[in-house]
This record gives sequence, structure tokens and C-alpha cells, in this order.
Amino acid sequence: MVESPRQDGAPAREDIQEAEYHFPYHFVPRYTEAGFVQSVTLRWGYLYWSYLRVVLDLVEELRPASLLDVGSGDGRLLAEVSNRIPDTRAVGVDTSERAVALARALSPGGEFCVGDVTEPGFLQGTYDAITLVEVLEHVPPAQLPAFRTALRKHLSPVGHLIVTVPTTNMDVQAKHYQHFDLDSLVAALGDGFVLERALYLNRQSRLCRLFDHLVTNRFFAVREPQLLAWLLRAYQRKYLYADSKTAMRIFAVFEAAPER
Repeated sequence: MVESPRQDGAPAREDIQEAEYHFPYHFVPRYTEAGFVQSVTLRWGYLYWSYLRVVLDLVEELRPASLLDVGSGDGRLLAEVSNRIPDTRAVGVDTSERAVALARALSPGGEFCVGDVTEPGFLQGTYDAITLVEVLEHVPPAQLPAFRTALRKHLSPVGHLIVTVPTTNMDVQAKHYQHFDLDSLVAALGDGFVLERALYLNRQSRLCRLFDHLVTNRFFAVREPQLLAWLLRAYQRKYLYADSKTAMRIFAVFEAAPER
């Protein structure tokens, strides 16, 4: 799925994302026995880890025999899946050669491939789970029908499609085509999928913005692991879950609709 050049002269959305893969930024926020740490400070690191953890907890609960991560980027999700449930066959797919090169370097035991899931013959077989984490907003709307057809083709009849997307409460970034509310997310995936459950995540508030500036600003960045771990736990208790008006993100689980 390659975007044609934009008429306004701005970089193509795919080029913006590609440029960000000069560094494996998804591997920066880590949660270890020592606590929550960031060897390089990312202001949004705690947000990324908070919703990634929701996805990982569900995958661990489902324990699929096979998992396909579409838009796998630098492979952070699959690295965590491999650590938690090593018996799961986890495959990552991304259209970015640079991202897949990073994934292979950082997770040498992982199975990653470059390509477009909508291309006939690119992938074979079905998977018990497909993850689509912060990906759907990168798909051109005109290509959504082919994209969701490919997802349905590769999801087993009893499988689960796990999705996170930014909400319409957030301004659309230059590298995104659209953001979603729950209705538009369900519509984007069409009649091939049935919504099983949905959660609103990452509540926006003045205190969260204050948290951002206290932890990371132009003067200093908090890096003490125990303090960061405490702050992360406090955030998850008070601000991880939200409602439709305050959420930054939707987490949704779909099942495959019965074939007609």
C-alpha cells in the first residue's frame, strides 16, 4: 500500500513514518525487576507501555498457538510476546524494510518479513490472533476494503483481531490518515468482523499534562527507576482507563464474522 505523492508538497505519510525508524524507539521504555526505565527519554514512553501492556495481557490470556502482528514496526510487541508465551509462533509483517531490519537485529529469533498483507500470495495460512497496534490510522481509506479482506482471510474462524487506534479526541498527526471513534472503527473493519469488546484508554486531563512536563522537560528528565515505576503505577490506576470523551486511544477485540 504505497501512497501517491501529496499535492500540497508535504512528505508522504509513509515517508514520515519511515524516517522515524532510524532508531528502534519502541524498545526504549522497559519494565524490569528494577522498575520502569527509559535509557533514552521519551515523553510518551509511559503512554506506549501502558496500552502495549493491555494488548500483551490479553494475548497472554488467550495464549494463541499463532499470532500475526500486522504493521510490526521494530518488533517490540513480538519481542514481548516471545518472552511471555514462547510457545506461540509469532510473525511480524511490515511494509518498511528499515523497520523489519531493526526487528530482525533486536529480536534475532523472531520471524519478520517485509511486504503488504493485501498482496496475493504474500502470506499463507491463518492465525489464531492478529494484532493491529496503532496501524489502522496509517492505511489510506481507499485501501481499507482490501486491507480488511486480507485480515479476515488470515484470521482463523475462532481467532481474535486485537486493535488499538487513536481517537478523534486527538488531532490527526501528519503521518496519519484518520482517527477513530468506536462507530467509525467498527465501520472501517466492515462486516467481516464482529466487535467482542472495547475499552477506552489513556485519559486526557490537566494532571496528565502536568505529569508530562514534570517527568520530561527541557531542563531535566526523571530517570530514577523506582520513582518512574511509582509514577507509572499511579498513572495506570488513575488515568489508564477513560471514556469516549476523554480517551486518547481505543482498544478493541473483534472476532471473525461467520462466512456467508
